[in-house]
Order: sequence, then C-alpha cells, then structure tokens
Amino acid sequence: MNRIYTGFVLAVLIGVTAVAAQSPAPQSVDQLVSQAKAAARLDWSGTFTRMCIPPPPAGGRGGGAPAGPPARATWYAEPAKVADNLYFLGTKAHH
Repeated sequence: MNRIYTGFVLAVLIGVTAVAAQSPAPQSVDQLVSQAKAAARLDWSGTFTRMCIPPPPAGGRGGGAPAGPPARATWYAEPAKVADNLYFLGTKAHH
C-alpha cells in the first residue's frame, strides 16, 4: 500500500512539473495589446478601440499622494420623509 501511495505522489509531482515547464513566460502589456489588435483585425476595431487601452505610466498623475474623499458638505443630504411611507435617501448629486 505504501508503494502505491509513493508511486501516486511521484506521478502527480512529475505531471505538475511537466505542466509548469510548458507554461509560457509572462508577456508585456505591449505584446498583449498587439496580439489583441491582430486578432481583432477590421471586424472588431470598435471594440478593440474601446477596450484595449494601455494603462497609464507607473508614475500616475503628478506622482503625489492620492486625493482623499470629498468634504461631506459637498455631497451629503439628510434623509427626508416625502410621504406616508416614502423616504428620500441619497446624496445631493444622486437621488
């Protein structure tokens, strides 16, 4: 029984190693975008234009700390009773 278990474990490890050896190396964003463009050709050019947008550079905008949430006074609205069982729950912009 012990030999069967050991043989099974070795077979699984060999299979996992073979699969890991066959996986391709990671590709860059530019390579992926060019492959998507080649696959889209003229049939899907609109979809490609809308969805395959390269990410912004790593530095971002200005390189400073990210902006915090807006001040509460600019968006908060008190809940209000409109009618019998109808209440307003929202913000100043979304209601």
